[in-house]
Amino acid sequence: FLITDASYHGHELINQESVYLVGHSAGAHLATMSVLKGTHGWLRSIKGVVGIGGIYDIPGLLQKYPSYSDFVDMAFDSNQYAEASPLNAIPAESKQSASAHIRFMVINSTEDELIGSDQAVGFVGRLIEAGYEDVALIVRKIGDHYGELERKEFWRIVSRFIFN
Repeated sequence: FLITDASYHGHELINQESVYLVGHSAGAHLATMSVLKGTHGWLRSIKGVVGIGGIYDIPGLLQKYPSYSDFVDMAFDSNQYAEASPLNAIPAESKQSASAHIRFMVINSTEDELIGSDQAVGFVGRLIEAGYEDVALIVRKIGDHYGELERKEFWRIVSRFIFN
């Protein structure tokens, strides 16, 4: 609505050609799914997505962490896991997608106790295989699952991606 609703206070301040979606954990899942599955006109306003400690492969997540089914099952039926995974929403060839122009940065801390780096690595690998040209993967020690958001180093990484 920030892009499409001109009556929203502050709408005129938004650069309609340079919007970035930034999401952490389930928010990274939502941000990536919205651009990979999106067909809306507002998609052309999205310049990039930053996913931090994200869930990109629900079946893979549950294979590694079976106890997570408690919270995953609150959102999805087991027959929806693959379809609800950003990893599987990546088109076979990015050029055929409405999201072909979008930049991706995927970050995962090696200290993240909830989401392993395999989620980020697998997702980025699939983006590259599909032909997305501007994809960055950052895997380094920058704090635990929630603590990484409080580190200056984390915000420097994100700022460099957005402003370069």
